[in-house]
Amino acid sequence: MIRIPYGKSDYRTMVEENYFYQDRTSYIKTLEDWDSTYLMYLRPRRFGKSLLLSVLRYYYGLQYQNEFEKLFGHTFIGKQPTRLAHTYMLLNFDFSGINTSTEQGVFEGFLSSVKKGVDAFLTHYDMFFTKEQRKAILQQKDPNEVLKALFRCHVHNKLTPKIYVLIDEYDHFANELISFNFNYFMEIVTRNGYVRKFYEAIKIETGSGIVERIFMTGVSPITVDSLTSGFNIAKNISLTPTFHQMTGFDETEVEGILAGVEMPIEDIPTTLNDMRLWYNGYLFNSNVKKHLYNPNMVLYFADAYKTTQRYPDNMLDPNVASDYSKIQKLFSIQGNQDKYIEVLKELLESGEVTATLTNQYSFDRGFNQNDLVSLLFYMGFLTISKERLGAYTFSFPNYVIKKLYADFFFNSVLERAHLPIDNRPVNEAIREMAITGNPKAFFEQVQLIVNYFSTRDSAHFTENTLKAIIISLLHQQNFYYIHSEYETGWTYMDVFLEAIRGQKPEYEVAMELKYVKKAGKKATDTILKAAAVQLQGYLDTPKFNTRTNIKSFVVVVAGDKLTWRPL
Repeated sequence: MIRIPYGKSDYRTMVEENYFYQDRTSYIKTLEDWDSTYLMYLRPRRFGKSLLLSVLRYYYGLQYQNEFEKLFGHTFIGKQPTRLAHTYMLLNFDFSGINTSTEQGVFEGFLSSVKKGVDAFLTHYDMFFTKEQRKAILQQKDPNEVLKALFRCHVHNKLTPKIYVLIDEYDHFANELISFNFNYFMEIVTRNGYVRKFYEAIKIETGSGIVERIFMTGVSPITVDSLTSGFNIAKNISLTPTFHQMTGFDETEVEGILAGVEMPIEDIPTTLNDMRLWYNGYLFNSNVKKHLYNPNMVLYFADAYKTTQRYPDNMLDPNVASDYSKIQKLFSIQGNQDKYIEVLKELLESGEVTATLTNQYSFDRGFNQNDLVSLLFYMGFLTISKERLGAYTFSFPNYVIKKLYADFFFNSVLERAHLPIDNRPVNEAIREMAITGNPKAFFEQVQLIVNYFSTRDSAHFTENTLKAIIISLLHQQNFYYIHSEYETGWTYMDVFLEAIRGQKPEYEVAMELKYVKKAGKKATDTILKAAAVQLQGYLDTPKFNTRTNIKSFVVVVAGDKLTWRPL
């Protein structure tokens, strides 16, 4: 049985302790042969970027040359090594974990990260530097001065090995700053800001030949694009088809992992169907046909299954949920939450949004809806669905992300409606509907939100708005899949609540929704009857013939009044 490296990102540890590693070392040669030697690679959080950098560090660091066979002998690159293996001095920086709560905290965190990377460099290559030089380098008070002092010593000591700079999470702190301290973000990455000067110091040494290669990872292109002339040498390969699968798993690899944790072969196809819904769906180029699974989500599932021989109690990894909870901050950029919340509503209503992809941010012209949608894509909240004439259609990559959107929409609506942000009444109402088949309490919760929307924005309230409200409330539980526009083989059912495998609600639930701006009781009854006929047509299709425990309801909102009937 394979060992699952959930939460592991140090390549040597994985090899020495015999953890599973999906061999991606063939990309080392591709990267080495690429036209540019200064590269930037963007992927959502927990997508394997840190492990990729770890592989590069152990492969190129001259201090690891005696470990080559042990670390890489079993891999693709171990059998076909390149000429540059173990020829570089590795200078590694990691900018994750910087405290962004205060401006001073950001500066101190950035400086500390730079010194930590330089200190590790000096430790690995202590034979090349004197104790006095080490002290002089690390006593500098500005990030760029630390680098300049290091590079001066490299020149003074006439060192032959060139430097390979690896930067992990280069934008981690910046993505947080833009949402709540935009002016400070602009101050540190533009003009004479210390972040800009740090990258300028690296850029200067690429010209001198000391820094021969750079590989940096992050989530979005915001920081480097803001640096412009300060660091305009990095080639962004994130959307290049060649590197589409440098991180992430395809379905064949996921199937191999399930076999590796000894899942019975007859159970694998059904499990893949479930995992495809929860974790698959990432596409980073419209010309690539193979969608990718989030690797951390897959390893979370495999680790739980290996231990218990069943699905995890919660298919949503709490660590992923914590990382992606930052979605709320993105909708507050430059105080435009009211404007950007319409993007969220559109996504929940239709499941997709169209925008042009921003490749380079220019904050001098502001931050518009295209910029927001692009940022959501880079951060993994959206994926490419299709592209035509330069316009992209973006959609939810998987059920995990859709649920996180729904949670945010739910909390946002409650906050804006001045209702208590408490999902317990909603959970209890859904649980009652699942156990007894009685939806009364749930539709009372829906009515509260309808009252807010119909009062505030009745001109733009539609049937899709009603659906977005219901879906966001339904996503507060973990025992149903929430299907919007569920294909029945005849046409599409508005909402279908399908029991998650391993969960045991007494009833699955089907809903047909209707909205009219205003209608009397007689008109409402007519609409309810027509909706009932429509819903019965869905239930008579083969997809529902074998489902015996279904409760079905038709729902009509006329103005601000919600009426429901069982089928």
